[in-house]
Amino acid sequence: MSLKSILKELFKSDYKITSIKRYDSGLIKAQTSSLRWGDDFSLLCIKEEQIPYAKKCLAFLDAIMGIMIRMQIPA
Repeated sequence: MSLKSILKELFKSDYKITSIKRYDSGLIKAQTSSLRWGDDFSLLCIKEEQIPYAKKCLAFLDAIMGIMIRMQIPA
């Protein structure tokens, strides 16, 4: 399986947001789950509109870590 096909498949996965918390500082914390790091993963954003981009970043990190493990490349 190529890197391109792995990333394409991962970006189709939907990281569901389980909760959103707004802090007095202006930060927004969106809770989701990560394929690599488990069910309690926090995405910190300044605006709620940034959450979809943060989910794509998480999908990329999950994919890269999976590829590194399969290729036995140290993280």
